[in-house]
Amino acid sequence: MAKWIQLRRGLPGLGGPFLVEYRSAYQVFDDSTSPPRLIVAIGGYEKRRFLHHALHSPIQTNEGIALRPLSSSTIVADCDLQDLCELQPIEHKQATSEHNHHTLEHFPPQMQQASIIELAQELYWQVLAPFSCIVLLFAKDFRGIHPIHFLSVWARRSIESPIETPLRILVVCDPSREARHTFARRLRASLRTMLQRMDSLGPCRRRPSTPTTVRPLKASSFFPMQVWRPSSSMRRTYLRFAQYKGLRLRQHTSSP
Repeated sequence: MAKWIQLRRGLPGLGGPFLVEYRSAYQVFDDSTSPPRLIVAIGGYEKRRFLHHALHSPIQTNEGIALRPLSSSTIVADCDLQDLCELQPIEHKQATSEHNHHTLEHFPPQMQQASIIELAQELYWQVLAPFSCIVLLFAKDFRGIHPIHFLSVWARRSIESPIETPLRILVVCDPSREARHTFARRLRASLRTMLQRMDSLGPCRRRPSTPTTVRPLKASSFFPMQVWRPSSSMRRTYLRFAQYKGLRLRQHTSSP
């Protein structure tokens, strides 16, 4: 595991907050024999269980974004940034050969959880999504904000600043059919509200395919998305994912 991005508050007189970018994390790309695929995994406990079966080892929280090689051709961006409740102080006053400091000018020095979640939404969409083949959202892991809000924000961003990528979003949801139907219904309502608010603010730049009165309104109108029912165990869920859309990820023999 390579730490890539951490969020830190400043020290007196230094301003902040800061994104700390660890340069050594890019070594995982250099170690790949060919340009690797990037899978983004966003969540907490359920996500760590999933990655445990994928990587053959216990997974600890990284309090930011870490890069984990999954195979010789696939890297996972392990995202915990949205779960931060408070920020640790920055460790070094100046950038070094090991890391860069990026000042977040539009965020308050003492970021509250709502601001941290807002930053995570933007960072995942603007920095990670354009280079990703799949984004995994583990719905049960979200605290303080529902994944539907994440998806609605991303749908809006797909209108305002479209990204040209074959990105696909998989929401790992509750296994019950009723829960999946409820999730889909609430998501449609949230997307419809989002579009109405955008229209109320005046003309906006829309892609030709952006829905306005299409029924039923779906997240797939904005980006390929699937609400995914996990299998009876997280190990089986991973094995199923490993065969998803021809990913052909490595197999393993860990216990259920």
